[in-house]
Formats: sequence, structure tokens, C-alpha cells
Amino acid sequence: IMEDVVYIEVLDERNAPLPEGSWGKIVITDLHNRAFPLIRYEIGDYGRLLPERCACGVGLKRMDAVKGRRTDVIRTPSGKAIYADFLAALFDQYPNAVKSYQLGQQEDYSVALRYVPMNGKSVLPVVNAVVQNLAAEANHEISIQALEVRSIEAVNGKTPLILQDDQANPV
Repeated sequence: IMEDVVYIEVLDERNAPLPEGSWGKIVITDLHNRAFPLIRYEIGDYGRLLPERCACGVGLKRMDAVKGRRTDVIRTPSGKAIYADFLAALFDQYPNAVKSYQLGQQEDYSVALRYVPMNGKSVLPVVNAVVQNLAAEANHEISIQALEVRSIEAVNGKTPLILQDDQANPV
């Protein structure tokens, strides 16, 4: 992070700063633009600051890859929201299992988990574990169907983590 031109914070939902290594919403303060300054501007992404500095010796803070938009959410019938920070990490324990994945939620709260396996290998045990983890996080209130696909389409150059309603058709 080029700390001389931008100040980046990671906050919880109450706008309290989180310690380095914790996932939360990203806000930025532009330290360079005097004509139109951005102060604690919420960019809409989830991310985290890394506690360790770069091995190259530069003492600047580092940030992990962004883990989705704050608007990426799965809801349960009881109203529980499962946010992007959890959903974007579904396969983090299995880095060699899938190339990409996407969730689709229907009006009846059911979810389709589309995934592209890594190198065409069978990953069904991993996918089943991920489905069970997601079901537990949703208090077993939603039906989750896993679907192996060949690819996941990008929309305007981006691949949304979650599709809603008619976009989420599992077929």
C-alpha cells in the first residue's frame, strides 16, 4: 500500500477499526487529491490488511486480495445474512480443488453452488464438505445443490460471487 498517497482501513459493521489480519469492509482516505478528497470512503469491498510486511524489505503495509463485495450476501428464511467474507473463503482450505465457483440464490432461499474443478479431477468429497459447512453457517435453513460446470461466465469483465433470483437458475 502506498501509504504516502492513501490511507486504508478495515472496519467492522459498526465502523470500528479491525486489527491487521481481520476481514472487514475496506474504507480509503485519499491523501493526494486536494480538489476532491475522499475521506473514509467505503469502496464496497471486503478485505484485510496483512500483519507481516513484504519480504523485500520495504516497510509499507500490505493488503490481501479482496474477498468480494459487501453486497454479496446469502439470506436465510429467518433473516440471517451470510456475507461475502465467509462466502469468498468457502474453498480456502482446499486451494487445489476448484478453479472458480459461484453461488446462486432463488426466491425460495435455495442455493446452487456452481464450481469448476481444478484440472478436471474429482473433487466431490471437498465440495460435499464445503456444502456442509455452508449449510451449518445457514443454520440448515436452506437447500444447497452443488453443480459441476465447465466454466463460470464473467459479466462486464467480472465474475460475480453471488447471483440472485432469475440470474441464479441452476440449470
